[in-house]
Amino acid sequence: LKDREEDEDVRDSAADALGDLGSSLGGHAGLLTDTVQTLRDTLEDEDGDVRWSVASALGQLGPSLFGHPGLLRDTVQTLRDTIKDEGEDEDVRSHAADALGDLGSSLGGHAG
Repeated sequence: LKDREEDEDVRDSAADALGDLGSSLGGHAGLLTDTVQTLRDTLEDEDGDVRWSVASALGQLGPSLFGHPGLLRDTVQTLRDTIKDEGEDEDVRSHAADALGDLGSSLGGHAG
């Protein structure tokens, strides 16, 4: 994902794969932190399909973010910023909104 010279299909697939890791990252704080930061940075990618996949991947990390309030807060803020960015592609903003909903749904079972 970090190599912007790589083909956009490869970057897109990498974002999907990171999202698929989902709940398996919860016990690995360092790896989770690196994953979230990489995904957040990649929301600046020039390719809309890559940004779309990144937004979705962030939403899939919900179970892993439970117990990591700082990462959760940063991820929610990143998704909110993407949704509010009127210069962003409408599909990317829509997927960021869906991802924010996915985060809320996956974390709802951990409340109180």
